[in-house]
Amino acid sequence: MKNIIILFTAAAFIFFQCDSDGESDSSALTVVAVAGLSIDDITNNGNASDLQVSFTSITQEEGLEAYRLFIVKAANSGSFTLAAAEAITINFLDIPKGTPSQKVVLDATALDSDGDEIVEGVSYRGFILSMGMEGVSNVLSEPSNAITIKQSSIKITYIGNDGVHISDGVQGVIIDALPGDLSGWSPIANGIQSAIESGSGDFANIKVAMATHAHGDHVSSASVNRFLSANSGAKVIVPSGLQGSISNQSQVADLTPLRGESAEETFDGIKVKVLHLRHFDLFGNDFSSVDNFGFLVEIGGKKVLHLGDVDYSEENFMPFNLTAEKIDVLLIPTFNTLISSANKTLIEEQISPAHIIGLHLPTSTAKSVVNNVYTDAVVFKTSMEFERY
Repeated sequence: MKNIIILFTAAAFIFFQCDSDGESDSSALTVVAVAGLSIDDITNNGNASDLQVSFTSITQEEGLEAYRLFIVKAANSGSFTLAAAEAITINFLDIPKGTPSQKVVLDATALDSDGDEIVEGVSYRGFILSMGMEGVSNVLSEPSNAITIKQSSIKITYIGNDGVHISDGVQGVIIDALPGDLSGWSPIANGIQSAIESGSGDFANIKVAMATHAHGDHVSSASVNRFLSANSGAKVIVPSGLQGSISNQSQVADLTPLRGESAEETFDGIKVKVLHLRHFDLFGNDFSSVDNFGFLVEIGGKKVLHLGDVDYSEENFMPFNLTAEKIDVLLIPTFNTLISSANKTLIEEQISPAHIIGLHLPTSTAKSVVNNVYTDAVVFKTSMEFERY
């Protein structure tokens, strides 16, 4: 009898161990929401095939069955809950697990979560449902950025502080995207500056790197030199005071007009006009001796003007007759006393752009502070935000 009890106990122990270690026990498994969800308008087809959805898969996928993608009208996204997602039996896309960085382009016939066609002129957000296997609860992601499908030819991506990447989908330029110390200013996302320096990913074919002026929150000569070393076909445009810090002088485009004057050059079809503008005086500092360049870039059939740290004054703008340029997108510094109705009126009278993007925000300033004055402007504050035009 004693031997039987021992055998029974051992068998029970073995059964318990198998049940604990086996895949059939899902009680200890969980799933979480995906990270880095974004949606982009990548072509001009005018339907769902314009949409590309990217996200980072969850680290532990043991309890995951698959990812489920929903395209939701932005107007309805506030009420798109986990329960709402789980109630939908069609009008979604299942994405297999197993790929760390997911990038999915929708089919032209894909529908939104309401069963409607995905069309131009409607704003959409993406959601990813992490589908747990049997016994494991599902988890819904936060919504992606909003995107409206529209005919466009350029993409302007926010890097950080006053920095942008402007691309026509084949090649591009950067302005103030290789800064030094950004303490107190809107930061650059992890890994993005090094990706720009190495010319990887979306930053693979940058033709021109530009710096508006020599302040550290706009340019680091060490970062510029790393970029030029890795991108031998690229040129750099910087004020004359910075040119001596460039290691390879053959990559310096010598465009250094006097204040109130301009100079221009074309790089592989991208036309760049340099405007020498006065730097603003703020924070009790006299910046009158600082060379501040504005850059008017013609790319993809669009004109984009970046003003750097411009002094908003009629005298500063008048020599360039900017209303005649018919600017598509104007990039302006927006912080402190630069945000004013008087400056807005000056821009309308002296430049008259079709669109405005506000840049150069301190971390402590909300976008709404800018939009209270520039009601129709796009305001960039989070690294890797973008707009298409």
